[in-house]
This record gives sequence, structure tokens and C-alpha cells, in this order.
Amino acid sequence: MGEPLSSSISRAENLRQRAVNWRIPGERRSPDVTGLLVSDEFCPTLTDPHLLRIARALLDAESNILSARIRAFNKTKADPEASTEAKRATLCDAEAAYAKIEEVRKGTHRVGTYYLKSRRSLHFWTDQYNAWSYRLEDPGRRDSVKLDWHIIDMNTLGDAIVQAATASPLDAEIEQLLEERWSRFAMFEQMVGGIVPKLELVPKWDEIKKRTNASHGSPRSTTPTALHSQSTLIWLVLVTTVSNTITFALSYNYSTHERGAWRDADFWALVQQAITQLIGLAITMVPLAKNPSVPPWAWQAPSLFIGLLTAVSIPLYLFAPTEWSSFTMLVGGAIQTFLTLQLAILGV
Repeated sequence: MGEPLSSSISRAENLRQRAVNWRIPGERRSPDVTGLLVSDEFCPTLTDPHLLRIARALLDAESNILSARIRAFNKTKADPEASTEAKRATLCDAEAAYAKIEEVRKGTHRVGTYYLKSRRSLHFWTDQYNAWSYRLEDPGRRDSVKLDWHIIDMNTLGDAIVQAATASPLDAEIEQLLEERWSRFAMFEQMVGGIVPKLELVPKWDEIKKRTNASHGSPRSTTPTALHSQSTLIWLVLVTTVSNTITFALSYNYSTHERGAWRDADFWALVQQAITQLIGLAITMVPLAKNPSVPPWAWQAPSLFIGLLTAVSIPLYLFAPTEWSSFTMLVGGAIQTFLTLQLAILGV
């Protein structure tokens, strides 16, 4: 005769529990159970403060969802027809996940780096939304569904995502998994939104993205008109630079090739031009320095070079042929023109 059903179930659960607790000697790997990917027990600790903000909010939301799933499973566990082997296995996974989440929430362990990149808890969201939908469609069971805590969790998680993404762009994989949770909530809202209007209090994913993008500044225009304007500006700067080179060549040709003196009117005109160029350089540097989309090297190195050329041009007028002082001012002015072009293209 075959062994009793209760004995088979007991042995299956024991095997699952042994699999949960089993370790490979010398290898820090997590068994394929959702809850074991939550903490830093099997992976590095999550240290990014912005991601930790999201992780804590997600821990609260998933703890409540898992708690609801476990309560639902326990209600059907006593019913032999409803308590299938698959449901019992899912219950074990939910309990393991919930236990690990609670360990992190209570401080026994810290959040692991795999948590925000794991998709193994997504099916609990789907199952719970389906369970709520069935109960809400039944007028006799509708009052037993309490969603206030979940609405609060989703709003808290949404705020955490906006704050974290505002400080630093989210990893694409993490953002995708968060969006998948929101898509499941959106489908749930479509099914029961008429029954539970307060679900509209949870922000849509598009709203979260808009808030994040607004904090980073609106994206620059890349329409054909904008590109045409940028191309025109580039050509104007190029033509002006070439024209100035030609005029310098003519100036050099007709120059006396002699040193200047501080009593010369041209010397004081040069000093005035240098001061004006340095002031213009400072005005150009400030908006470029404040724009996060411009790499520091793109304005720091040219600005330093312009300042050096401008400063050198004044003593150069006194100790070298005067045309070389004009040349340094010409080169510095040309570089500053390209810095100003960055402002025009970026729309700063």
C-alpha cells in the first residue's frame, strides 16, 4: 500500500524546509526562495542611501502583501479540496519571504543588493490583487477588503522613488521592476476602480516619471527646427573665427614687428579689452558650471586656457612684438566664442 497522504505532505514540507536551510560549503549562494534574496545574508549589503529609501518602502509594502497572502492561504489550508500541493508550496515560499523581510525590518539583517533587482516576489502582488478582485466583486464579501494600508504603502513607495530618482538616476533594471509592480496595480485599479474610488489616490507611474523628469529639468528640444538653429550657430562661429584669422594675417603683414610701451594708446586699449574678455569669461562659466548635463572638463579646461592667454597678452605687448599680443587675444576670444556656443545650444 502507498503511504498516507498526510505523511507525503509532511515529507514534502520537510524537504522544502531542508532546502531552505541547506548551504553549499564554501559558497555563499541563496537557494531559489524569494525571502532569502531580501537580506544581505547571501549577498553584499545595499549601502546606497537613495536606493535604501526605496527598499525600506518596498519592504513595508511587500510585508503587508505577504501577510495578506499568508492569511488567505491559512484560511484554505484546512480545506482538502482548496489546499492543493501547489498552494502549500506557495505558502511555504510566502512564509519564507515574509520571515526574511521581517528580519530586515527588525534589524536582524540589512537589505541586500539583490532585493531591488529580484522579480521573485512579483507573483505575490498578482495573486493578492486577483484575490482582492474576487472578493470585491462579491457584494457579501466586499466589506472585508481593507485597502487603506495598501494605498498608503503605494504612496510612500512612490514618494521614495521620486526622491531617490531626483538625487540620482535609477538603475534601469530596478526601475523596470518597480514599474512592473505599478502596472499590476494599474490593472487591479481598472478592474475594481469603480468599486473602490480611493485607489485613484495612488499616483500613476507616468506621474512619478513626470515628477522625476521635472526635478532633472525638461529635456532639450531636438526638433528639426532646433537642430537647424544649432547648425546655423556653429557655422556662424566657424566663419567668424576664420575671418578673424584672415584679419590677423593682414595685421601681422603690416606690423612694424617692434615691442610696445606702456605709454602707447594701444597698450591701454589692450588692457581694456583683456578686462572685458575676463568679465565675459566669468559670465559664461557660471551657467555652464551649474548645468549638470555639461561635464566639468568641457568648460574648466577652456576657461583656464582663455584666462592664461588673456593675462599673458598684456606683458607680451611690452616684451615681444605687439602682433603676438594680438594673437593671444585672438585665440582666447575664439575659444570663448565656442564656450558661448555651448550656452546657446544647451539653452542655458
